[in-house]
Amino acid sequence: MVKLDEKDYQILELLMENARYSHRQISDRTKIPTMTVMNRVKKMEREGIIRQYTTKINHSKLGLNILAY
Repeated sequence: MVKLDEKDYQILELLMENARYSHRQISDRTKIPTMTVMNRVKKMEREGIIRQYTTKINHSKLGLNILAY
């Protein structure tokens, strides 16, 4: 079990909102220094808390309709 503090949760919340946020953008939004954000993200990746970054595509915005049978 890994212990996270409030800063870690703030970082994770923003990454869940948009995995493409830069460390600088996260820093600006949380008021956590950029180097601290970088170190915490790397630590959470190393510990397996952050396993991957994904993209969710809104197919309707692209004019695509998905049908499943």
